[in-house]
Amino acid sequence: MSIVSKVRVSCPGCGAEQDCEFVQSINTKLSPALRERLLKGELNFLACACGERVRLASNLLFHDPDAQFLCQVVPAGNDAAMTQAASAFHAMGATGTLRLVRSEIALIEKVKIREAGFEDWVIELAKVLLLASLGGDLDRVVLFERAEADSLVWVMFDGAAPTGFSTPRIMYDNLRRQHAALRPTADELRIDRVWVAEAMRRIPATPK
Repeated sequence: MSIVSKVRVSCPGCGAEQDCEFVQSINTKLSPALRERLLKGELNFLACACGERVRLASNLLFHDPDAQFLCQVVPAGNDAAMTQAASAFHAMGATGTLRLVRSEIALIEKVKIREAGFEDWVIELAKVLLLASLGGDLDRVVLFERAEADSLVWVMFDGAAPTGFSTPRIMYDNLRRQHAALRPTADELRIDRVWVAEAMRRIPATPK
């Protein structure tokens, strides 16, 4: 089911207290409108009259029963919190594709990837390789945005304004084929940059 409640929040800008809508769970079959608002970035915000706009951290659970896809936001992001969230999945007998992410932004990207028909582990590999090929800071944030005909569209956050760019679809297809052995198991729930670093260590070294 979808869970929506009200929380009392103090604005960090002016200190005024106000009630905010707080979404803790989305079932896409029961509440398709919440899915739409999630993808537009409209959920769990404090929007104060003083102009302050702050995202509220939440352990948001996204459930697409038709796709058998469950994704939990774990704002703490530490190993203990992630382990606890994974245990909760197993305790509830969850099946299908299970994912744990550290932010609502990461959840939105996971949903976009899945609904575009791609596998997130390949997308994560592509993002790391893209950053390496572009040079500069490897800690920059690159997010999958959408697919268009024969290309994939990305957004890079590097400085004040995000930058959009595209890459050929064949890059994704080649990575998926060449690194099929890296496909995550059912127990691998955190598919992100850390997962890529660990997965790349499993690739046999090419003989010189």
